[in-house]
Amino acid sequence: MRGRAWRLVLVVILGVGAIRCGPPPVLAPDGNAPKAAPRGYIALCTRDPSFCDGKGPRSVALSAKRWDELLRVNDGVNSKLRAQDEITPSDAVYNWQVPTGALREADPADCKEYVLTKKAKLIALGWPKSALRIGIVTYSSHTPDIRHAVLLADTTDGIFVLDNRSTKIMRWSEVPYMWISVQVSTDPDRWEGVSRIAQR
Repeated sequence: MRGRAWRLVLVVILGVGAIRCGPPPVLAPDGNAPKAAPRGYIALCTRDPSFCDGKGPRSVALSAKRWDELLRVNDGVNSKLRAQDEITPSDAVYNWQVPTGALREADPADCKEYVLTKKAKLIALGWPKSALRIGIVTYSSHTPDIRHAVLLADTTDGIFVLDNRSTKIMRWSEVPYMWISVQVSTDPDRWEGVSRIAQR
């Protein structure tokens, strides 16, 4: 009964897809071959392979505790860091660094640092690295040179996006972006293009 009550609360909180006919959309390969992993991400994993380890469960049971952790981490990091200009393809590949030390008010950061900080904090709370993926998006077809990184949390209730441009945690299919590439859940060293309409 408690589990059913929690799921009802989650539907109310999310305010989206309260009644679903059939399974939710999932991130799936678009059939257009693998995408190149950001070179800066590869360099990060070379320096710190344990941070990029993809072994473990592919999703987390979304309990009230886990949902609260997503909210607290997303809000906490977004409020502490000060967003810098977004990245272009040429410099998006560099300077992937896992932040160290305590966050300071208004520390400058770009989207990669938001993503890596949130991932590190969720890992510290017990989230498996394998359930936390990175996605690369663009705002629209009119701005293809502007890339933006977001963190994906894979859960039993779907894939949720933690984004420094939004205080709301949304399902991946509801963010106002065009997807460029995403880490493959079974192998975080592989990145692929995705289809927004694929179903489980």
